Amino acid sequence: MTWKNQALLHAIESKPYEACGLVVDDRSYLPCQNIADDKINNFVLDPNGWIIADNLGEVTGIFHSHPDCSPQPSEGDVNSCNSIGINFFIVNPDTAQWYLLHPK
Repeated sequence: MTWKNQALLHAIESKPYEACGLVVDDRSYLPCQNIADDKINNFVLDPNGWIIADNLGEVTGIFHSHPDCSPQPSEGDVNSCNSIGINFFIVNPDTAQWYLLHPK
């Protein structure tokens, strides 16, 4: 199973909440806990996920879902992507539509 299929399954299973995780070495997916106060509209990656991912390889992307809207990035997504400096992968679990956001 590809990392995208794993991430999509994670997003489906996490509804109605936003799922989140990390892409490692552009080939594997590490599901992470969403520790946001408002998990329906936001995500905050559990810092322990970063530690685990760093031990597995290079973190090459951040994944999260938009469970009730298009995968079009929010202003917060764009700002976070640019600040962190790695790709954001966003999916809508109902339509399986993806958006790849590159940092500027």
